[in-house]
Amino acid sequence: MSRSLRTLPAPLAPGVRIVLIVWYGEGMASQANRRATVPITVVTGACEATRWAIADALASPDGVVVSAHAPPVSVGARVVDVAEETFRTNPDCPCCAVRFDLLSVIPVLACSHRPLTRIVVAAGEDSDVALVAQTLLASSEVERLAELDAVVVIVDGRRASARLATAQPLAGSAGAADQLALADHLVVTGSEDLTADALAAVSSELRRCNPLSLLWLTEASELDTTRLTGVRSFDLATVAQRSSRPVPPAPPLDPDQPGTVVIELAGDLDGDLLRGWLGRLIEHHGHDLLRLQAVFQVRQSASRRVCSGVRTTIAWGDEAASAPGGSGSRALLVGRRLDADLVRTWLAEARA
Repeated sequence: MSRSLRTLPAPLAPGVRIVLIVWYGEGMASQANRRATVPITVVTGACEATRWAIADALASPDGVVVSAHAPPVSVGARVVDVAEETFRTNPDCPCCAVRFDLLSVIPVLACSHRPLTRIVVAAGEDSDVALVAQTLLASSEVERLAELDAVVVIVDGRRASARLATAQPLAGSAGAADQLALADHLVVTGSEDLTADALAAVSSELRRCNPLSLLWLTEASELDTTRLTGVRSFDLATVAQRSSRPVPPAPPLDPDQPGTVVIELAGDLDGDLLRGWLGRLIEHHGHDLLRLQAVFQVRQSASRRVCSGVRTTIAWGDEAASAPGGSGSRALLVGRRLDADLVRTWLAEARA
């Protein structure tokens, strides 16, 4: 599957340029070209001890954890300390930002003489995980050497249950809410201390926040972390393969909370009009788009178009194999303040 278009964040201000220089040791660049990409797992959320236990298990014995914070307990994995550094060309635009620390350290680690099985990015409870994802996805250098595999978010079940019992949102901050919406895996700790009704309520709310994620109701010590790997959730082939999975729409109870929009259309779409739809979507909703996964049946095309990404960083390509006849188009959007009716109308206008 080849990628034909990548939509990047808005252009920089006039006269401003970003130049990223990565220094390689002798022969390291040529060695990197012969290696498979290194998978990257982002681990974030509540419960710092649990977060580090999972990060340690994922990285050990031949991986590495990249973190701006030292682990609270001794871990077996190699830990690379970074100073979190975010560069913004526009302070009011989350799309016009990049994590320079990740762009500096990930390529160096991925092509080091010591082969890595995995890079784990350990992020704080309120970290902007969408920024982490868009940084890793938008960099052609990172893409050549490593692949964002999955986002794992830890949920404190006791805290979540207490918030629901007092009619508060499940997440205590906008950053935490975005983490829940973006997660590929939600690991709920403290579930053994909840009643059956309380656990059902937490599980139901997590499903509403993120109908895509796998839900794990277990302690970190009992979790088989190998089941968190091999997800490749941002890979276009994976998106195409999973496109037929049923996902119910999940409108937010609060307009400021993330919600899910599912659009399904029968028939063929015009390729040029489809690109126009993607452009309008990014222009109007890119800032608030936490996840986009879509497959489109295009007129006079033997394979479907597939797109996947975060905010304005969207990868676009053709499905490797021909799609079944009459498979239609399906787009799934996760974000804040998404105008579902308007987005559906725009896509309907792309019918061939």
